[in-house]
Order: sequence, then structure tokens, then C-alpha cells
Amino acid sequence: MEPVTALMLLITCNDDMRVCREAARSAQEYVSVAACEEGLEKALKRVDDGPQRIGQCLPIAAGHSPSEVSLIWHMSRRGELYAELRPINGVDSGPTRLAGTVSSDSTAR
Repeated sequence: MEPVTALMLLITCNDDMRVCREAARSAQEYVSVAACEEGLEKALKRVDDGPQRIGQCLPIAAGHSPSEVSLIWHMSRRGELYAELRPINGVDSGPTRLAGTVSSDSTAR
């Protein structure tokens, strides 16, 4: 079995992007970021928790497993997704805007 090196984050929001939450199927595990990104558009189509759907694949730092990281995210007032996987031991690298975030209409955000 290959180690997990990426998590898929799926977010749903209301139409004006003011109320957002993790989709029920969020935080799926993948063996690579490429494998995660390959399944992202299909996963967004299956999510029906809200009218606006946004997804991103996050790499897990080398030497960590999914159980050793916390998923931290928020949406900016402009509708930009900021997310990170933070080691549970408390190391804080600060949130990063995720370029190339995929939305439900398949356009980059």
C-alpha cells in the first residue's frame, strides 16, 4: 500500500459565498497530488451540499500521515480559498492562498 501524500478539500458555499462549509465528502486521501487533481472535477460534480462548490488538493508534508495534520481553511471576503495542512504538533506556517482552485463550473478561482 502506497503512503497517502495528498488530501482533497471540498467546500460548499451559498450563492454569495458568505456561508461556506466543508462538504460531507471532503478530506479524501490520495497517494499523490496528481491523483487527487485527476479526481477533483468529478468529486465536485458529486457534491450537492450547496450551489457553489470549490475544491483543492493539498500536499501532505514528507514524514507526516493524514492523522498527523489538521486541515485549516477559510474563505476571504472576495471568495478566495485559503487552506493549509498544519502538523498537529503546532507548527504554524500560516495560511496560503491556493492558486488554481477548481470551482463547480470548472473555472479557476
